[in-house]
Amino acid sequence: MMRLFVAFVLGVSLWEGAALAQLLLTAPSAPPPASPTQVITLVFDLKNNSSERDIFEFSLELPNGVQLLSPPEPVELAPGEDEKVFISLLITAQARAGAHPVTFNVRGRKNPALTARASVTITVKETPGLQVLAPPETSVEPGSALLVRFTVRNTGNAPDRIELSVSARAGFSVRLSIFRRLDLGPGEAREVPVEVVIPKQAPPGRERILLKAVSQRFENLSAEATAILSVLPPLPQHVGGSLFLTVPAGVEFRVEGQTGAPVNAFAQIQS
Repeated sequence: MMRLFVAFVLGVSLWEGAALAQLLLTAPSAPPPASPTQVITLVFDLKNNSSERDIFEFSLELPNGVQLLSPPEPVELAPGEDEKVFISLLITAQARAGAHPVTFNVRGRKNPALTARASVTITVKETPGLQVLAPPETSVEPGSALLVRFTVRNTGNAPDRIELSVSARAGFSVRLSIFRRLDLGPGEAREVPVEVVIPKQAPPGRERILLKAVSQRFENLSAEATAILSVLPPLPQHVGGSLFLTVPAGVEFRVEGQTGAPVNAFAQIQS
């Protein structure tokens, strides 16, 4: 009984192996690493080892950020016939850096039991990117304090560590209120608040607050942005002296007396 069971299991396994071998799909070797916006072309070899003619349909399993440019058309193969299937993939800006599997699936239309699958690894190059965005121009009063909120974004496809610094002209107190370093994933953005104190004696005009971000992983990668603060004139209660201009003024007129002799007079008015 045991021998019969073993023979049955072995027979089933051999039958399944033979059925799987009826359709042979060979994947290409791994292509060279590609950068975002590049196109990768993969060529798979498909051979019909079965005893029947069939039309074979295809499907793909793709990583995020990789797009199929044109789906391959179904292929009809006679027994023993083979065909090369070309696959063109676009590496988009959303593709993460690193190695990713691409799996190609084949199924017979007449006989769905005829299936095959093969995988190849594609590698996306690291493409770093960094962006700093400043808020809109803001009006401020002398002697006031405020938070200026910048945005720092990792526009690359790989994780990065960012070091921040802020500066302004002499007399303006500025400091990073929360972050001095940021760890940002691909496409991730973070708000960076900067504390600013406007001197009481600051003259009216436009002042600039500069935020600079420098990558700690990628050489020569940095970005910066400038926020504009419009300093208003001081409020009346903060201005010493009179708000009204005192102007000396004189009025001269002539009056003739009864004798006809002129009489001069002068009056001074202050306003």
